[in-house]
Amino acid sequence: MKNLKLPSDLRERVLAFHNVKWLKFKGLDENQILDDLPKSLKEKITEFMLRDMINKSDLFPQNDDGFIMSFIRKFSFILIPVDEYVFRKGEIAEEIYFIVEGEAAVYDDDEKNILITLKKSAIFGEMGVIDLKTGTRSVYSKILSLFF
Repeated sequence: MKNLKLPSDLRERVLAFHNVKWLKFKGLDENQILDDLPKSLKEKITEFMLRDMINKSDLFPQNDDGFIMSFIRKFSFILIPVDEYVFRKGEIAEEIYFIVEGEAAVYDDDEKNILITLKKSAIFGEMGVIDLKTGTRSVYSKILSLFF
């Protein structure tokens, strides 16, 4: 980071992220572990972790396992530390997030007040992806969060 001449605040955020990741996962990379597995096993693990959220969502056709599995194949884990953006207002929506652990805060237009706190099992970002629109709100990780 020194070679890149990153400012100290960015260096501190990067170090904090890696410290949290180490404490949470003891250095293991969930995506690498899943990627090393046979495709069918990786899909079954991801399906197991997300099936309840998918079934509760109006986004997915409930009786179309083929569609759901093709969707699940695209998922990967992302760990977002406290007070980091998940999504910023005005960005083009490219991802759908499933909160597996933690919370995220959706802020008002001036990013001063929390409009809603999204908790475990919440899904967000889907409408922007479907409509190919820019986001209308910023979303921060409120506590250490694990997303798909």
